[in-house]
Amino acid sequence: MAFLLNSGIAVSLNNTPTTATYASGGAGAATTVVISAANSNIKIGQKIAGTGLAANSVVTNIAGTTITFSPAATSQISGTLTFSTNWYHLTDHNRNEININPIVIEKESRMANGTLRKFVVSKKDIVSVSWDLVPTSHTNHTAQIQSGTVVGNTIVFVTSAAHNFTTSSSIVVSGLSPSPFNISGVTPSSVTSTTFIVPKPSAATGVSTGTGFAQDVTKVSITTIDGKYGAGWINAFYNANHNIPIYVKVTSADYTTPSSGSMPSDSAHTSALTGEKIYQAFITGFSKSIRKRTRTTDYVDMTLEFTEI
Repeated sequence: MAFLLNSGIAVSLNNTPTTATYASGGAGAATTVVISAANSNIKIGQKIAGTGLAANSVVTNIAGTTITFSPAATSQISGTLTFSTNWYHLTDHNRNEININPIVIEKESRMANGTLRKFVVSKKDIVSVSWDLVPTSHTNHTAQIQSGTVVGNTIVFVTSAAHNFTTSSSIVVSGLSPSPFNISGVTPSSVTSTTFIVPKPSAATGVSTGTGFAQDVTKVSITTIDGKYGAGWINAFYNANHNIPIYVKVTSADYTTPSSGSMPSDSAHTSALTGEKIYQAFITGFSKSIRKRTRTTDYVDMTLEFTEI
């Protein structure tokens, strides 16, 4: 048994990067595009990149040659589209060791003289991981405000980094000066990745000063400490994909495995940041125990087991 500390684990539905040629559709703000020929290597969950596509676009559905993706295209799509693996990194929040247990698949055969022989058919790994008191959510529905500017009958707030607010969010802003720039429970009329626009309180004028804070009070804001996928997402991933092969990536310091009958090379060492091994596997074990509850999230103990195919 190997205990891999300072390591990480990620899952994906695919591990076969591929390309396709644009055929039609895919205008600006579109969420579908037609490629020139069906491609079985394109899978839901892959990243899709190319002219006209937003950064970090992901395939959400496939129907023949029609690919649905999110977020919407930024301009007309054209040319070659690249589909690559999208790894979903499971949180390190209160994560225990990643255990890797090799199992040897053997065949026994007794010879004519009674001698029993064993043949090694294959060696497979079982990867297991568990968490203690991990939050349900991984998504932080808060943002730091860089500025607020009155534009006509609205305030345009600019955030210091991309946020996840939508036009259905109920946003509270605090910490800005003067006080009319602080708002409570207002729904934005327009949203981009780093701005949101709300109706202007009558007393607000000019530009805000200081550092503010915005929160979507309609969403859970108790999250994993690293922003990686938490217990609720892991549970849903298991429910949807426990009966199909998936891919698991374990990141840890290691040596490159040599060919059979050879010795490992001292120069083939990889660090804990870059070393990785990818398995195609089934999810063969799952458990969840709800330890603590709040009004917005649960804290749970969870285990996962993957058996290499």
